Amino acid sequence: MANSMPFIISSVGEYGDDAKNRQLVRRHVMLGKNKGKKRPKRGCRFQPDHEPDADHPHLDKVPPKLGTDLSFIDFADTVELSLIGDILKFSRIAKQTFFPLEPCIAFDKKLKFQQSFVPLTHDALYLNAMVFSTQSWFCKGTGREIDKRVSYHLVKSISLLRDRLMDGGQATTSNTTINAVVMLAGQALLMGEAKTAREHVFGLRRLVEMRGGFGRLKGNVKLVMEVVRMDLSLAMFTGTGPVLRETASTGIKLPEVKAEELLQLWLTMHNFTNLINNATSTCHKLPEELMLGTMTSVMYRLLTLKFEELSLNEAMRLGLLAFCSQAFLPWTSVKLPFDVFPDAYSAFLEAVTDARSIPSGMIMWLLTIGVIALYPPAGCRSERMLSLLRNIIVDSGVTSWGDMRKTLKEYLWLDLIFDDAAEDLWKRVIQVHE
Repeated sequence: MANSMPFIISSVGEYGDDAKNRQLVRRHVMLGKNKGKKRPKRGCRFQPDHEPDADHPHLDKVPPKLGTDLSFIDFADTVELSLIGDILKFSRIAKQTFFPLEPCIAFDKKLKFQQSFVPLTHDALYLNAMVFSTQSWFCKGTGREIDKRVSYHLVKSISLLRDRLMDGGQATTSNTTINAVVMLAGQALLMGEAKTAREHVFGLRRLVEMRGGFGRLKGNVKLVMEVVRMDLSLAMFTGTGPVLRETASTGIKLPEVKAEELLQLWLTMHNFTNLINNATSTCHKLPEELMLGTMTSVMYRLLTLKFEELSLNEAMRLGLLAFCSQAFLPWTSVKLPFDVFPDAYSAFLEAVTDARSIPSGMIMWLLTIGVIALYPPAGCRSERMLSLLRNIIVDSGVTSWGDMRKTLKEYLWLDLIFDDAAEDLWKRVIQVHE
């Protein structure tokens, strides 16, 4: 046996345990194991098992996937898939468009998905309002007119909203209903229809009252923020009084404002900007309640204050409102077609620049904030403000963007929002001056 099976019994000993003999053992054991097996050549590619059909060549050009994933989703109403695609496309840029401070604010992403996308599949009012809202923003940004195909969704939204309010069911005061009215109010503002926007905001106040006030919406900070921003936008840019502030059941604590509180409002915003700038540099996020609380406590109070013309107090009030509009309100990428506040702002700046009744550094800050927040880049007022800014920069002896930024940061400043835009202004001013 030992002589006939040396690899099993005597692999150590007379055969030795060196590498050569171990290789011999393995080769002997594997004899016949791979017999008859075919191994594919490395690097070969799959080849079709049939020749192309000469009579039907188009069959070989069928794409691997037909249609889009959207075609497998049941939406709440009949809508062209291209319009649904625009909603999804817009959602990718919505954060930067509506919330420029979003990188520093810890919004609830799960809640956002539930509020923004899920209702598209079960709420026809929300879906039609979203279609019209999205298309309006695209048309405004590109200068196109809103066509009948898009206007149909506005008419459908109003009809569905009217039916829902008449029905008086649980959906009447639902989050999706409130969101839909917010979108309708925003688009009315965007199209310059102040009266319609105000009616929608009064409707929002009524819906919130029916829910029991903002206190019942504490778990949905972003929804409260959207409602408040519509009210503030309407009040600031159309010159009408705030609607929600008149409602005792809003849950927003706003004591009567006195003139001496202006400094406190400035300090509140100063502390807020410090927190945001620190969050920007450290990549941290702050609670969304901080943004909502600062916006409501500062902007509502600023809208009620009145000071002497050309006074430092009035300069602070106007500057704070312009600054807050860029930080909190959803109009950073488009300018609303209302001239009430922009006209008052530019008239004030022209007057104080001529009178030199306030420090030149503050005039520089007011001009910079105003051009960025209030005036379209190619507009006449923007050019006029730039001309005033150029004169102030030259008279102040500022010779570099670093010097200008240092002066601006002595007042209120948000690096995330204003740095790049202000540096572009500096370049435009210097280019013309040279």
